[in-house]
Amino acid sequence: MSVTSGNGCFRKYGDQFWVRNWDSPKVSLEVRWQNELWDGQRWQLYRLGTCSAYQLNTGQWGVCNKDFYENTSTNAYKSQGSRVRWQIVTGTTFGAWSSWHLNDQ
Repeated sequence: MSVTSGNGCFRKYGDQFWVRNWDSPKVSLEVRWQNELWDGQRWQLYRLGTCSAYQLNTGQWGVCNKDFYENTSTNAYKSQGSRVRWQIVTGTTFGAWSSWHLNDQ
């Protein structure tokens, strides 16, 4: 996912959000993310957060490590199912949300 000042992505293996500032070190750039779990009947928002690139030099990548339930493991609702989505935000510009991705690695 990208906006004018940078981009970001999610790496399933290791539950990592990556963000890169390609504009200037003073640009506020972050990846906002949401994690939902399947409760046996519907998806429930379980966690949300941000990964910031504010301290990065131009062109440098930063990473935020998370620890999500795997899609096939028993989750907090005693069911199986875990998915993640994210968006890039810079200043007051909000990129589109990614599609939902099962956290299955």
